[in-house]
Amino acid sequence: MGPALLVFGVVGVGLVVAASSRRRSTSAGKLPGVESKAPGDLYGPFRERLDRLLGDLHAAGFKPRIRATWRSPERQAAYKASGWSKVDRSFHEVTGPDGARESLAADVYDARWGPDDPRQAPFYRALLSRSGAHGLTTGGAWTSAKWPNDPAKALGWDPGHVEPDSNVSIDEAHDGERPWTL
Repeated sequence: MGPALLVFGVVGVGLVVAASSRRRSTSAGKLPGVESKAPGDLYGPFRERLDRLLGDLHAAGFKPRIRATWRSPERQAAYKASGWSKVDRSFHEVTGPDGARESLAADVYDARWGPDDPRQAPFYRALLSRSGAHGLTTGGAWTSAKWPNDPAKALGWDPGHVEPDSNVSIDEAHDGERPWTL
């Protein structure tokens, strides 16, 4: 049986993004913990802003797809240990006071190619250039280029990562602060 699909639309632009509700397996092998692709695991105001950003990218001819939304602390620790992440805690792990998933981060890519395919470079550059208009930022602005040997493709450490462009730190988000209210 294939993966169950969650489909959600972006109000006003007609974009439909499909995201599997199954856990993502990685090329690093089986990792502990869980990771979701479900848009419902995103904090509402962040999801709305991400929807609009993905709608802009779709209108520009890209095929944006969500790769990851929420992840457990165990999965984050495994990513840090493997070098896939540079942080102990992330915006991906944020939960509400009742324990409900309220991720303040999503990993996205153009569905026409794998997330690490060099052909993603135009998508990741567009993601970075359009994110600020929605109060968001991307890992494309972070130092340590993913493709350091090709300046035409040089992007930040995690170019498909999207998170709020705000003064709320990861620790503050874990303590209940949010960049936007419901």
